[in-house]
Amino acid sequence: MLDERSCGRAARVGVIGTSKRAASYVRNLGDYSGIHVAAIADPNERNRSRFERLVGGLSGLRQYDDGASMFRDELLDAVVIASPNAFHAEDAVRAMSKGIPMLLEKPVAVSVEQCVQLWREHERLAGRQVFVGFVLRYTPFYAKIKEIIDSGFLGEILSIEADENVGTYVTSVLHSGWRRNDRISGGFIVEKCCHDIDVLNWLVGAQPVRVFSMGTRSHFVPRPHNEQHPRFLAADVLRNGMDYGDTGLAATFFEAEDQSPYEVGATFPDHQSVMIEYAQGTLCTLTAVMGQPRPTRRIRIYGSDGALSGDIQESCIVLDRPDESGNRWTRSEIAIVADSSGHHGGDQAIQDAFWRTVGGVGESCARAGLKEGIDAVLVAIAAEQSRISGESVLMSPLHEQVFGP
Repeated sequence: MLDERSCGRAARVGVIGTSKRAASYVRNLGDYSGIHVAAIADPNERNRSRFERLVGGLSGLRQYDDGASMFRDELLDAVVIASPNAFHAEDAVRAMSKGIPMLLEKPVAVSVEQCVQLWREHERLAGRQVFVGFVLRYTPFYAKIKEIIDSGFLGEILSIEADENVGTYVTSVLHSGWRRNDRISGGFIVEKCCHDIDVLNWLVGAQPVRVFSMGTRSHFVPRPHNEQHPRFLAADVLRNGMDYGDTGLAATFFEAEDQSPYEVGATFPDHQSVMIEYAQGTLCTLTAVMGQPRPTRRIRIYGSDGALSGDIQESCIVLDRPDESGNRWTRSEIAIVADSSGHHGGDQAIQDAFWRTVGGVGESCARAGLKEGIDAVLVAIAAEQSRISGESVLMSPLHEQVFGP
């Protein structure tokens, strides 16, 4: 945790979208000397009230219905944007125009047009300090994997297989509120898996050139009650617990709805696979499946000189390397130590990085900025296009539309 004495200056923070995720970023601001939430914006008055109580009922905290009003009336030093996905881009553009550090929750946008708008404003203003909430980059688990790859220990990276097992709680969250509306969420891969796509982009370190995806909805469809898993009954969801993070926040902000995932009439896939080809030849696959009893993320990396496998829930990485003869191999295991903050230690790390920047302590140390946020969204959008068309999608037209030739 950041030492109170480390913050160099006081800062007034605004929060747009008084969600559970926003609360996780500011709940412990008392540990950061001089930094405090001054204003919050959300059209839902009940959410604002719950948020204010959760962050300590700060005196003088001003409430607004929307980000535009907050930016107009408040003089802020930083902003956290955690509104529903479709509104990230417009609030981020406003924040960039103010020239203040911004923690922008993923995904940064839900369409190519929004990506264009974001990047043009970012370039026009000569870049702003943007932290994108790709919290997996900040976890000790993925940071260690990145270190191993960059060391050359595995040789050339030929292929990566990654999967996300979406547990009971998050499966229910994805079928509740605005997240079940693709126009607001951006769709399953954009909303849930842009995290994982960003990790693949980061680990490979090359430009994605082609994307292919298949996905379908075959389990969470209308069916007799005796064929529905009881753990998805609305009244039981909270008792099943949270996949990652603070269960206290989950209980405060998520309300189980009357309908289960079997009955909401959603059309997005309940399982989907994405294949990505990168410029230097690496092939990656990502598979995400809802309704899993054990939520986790796993990864297998195949290199020319070795292989790696890991399970973030097990906090363990396994390495296989050939011996000198090449006919046998040696195996070693690396235990990963992470703190108890959400997302396997990533939440505390990204908070420390952002609040250090806001407090004026050292240079910005964002592990993912706006460019990385847009890159992940474009791959996710290409995956959705491929799933619908049944054909692979070249990335170059999307990149040129956003970034230019």
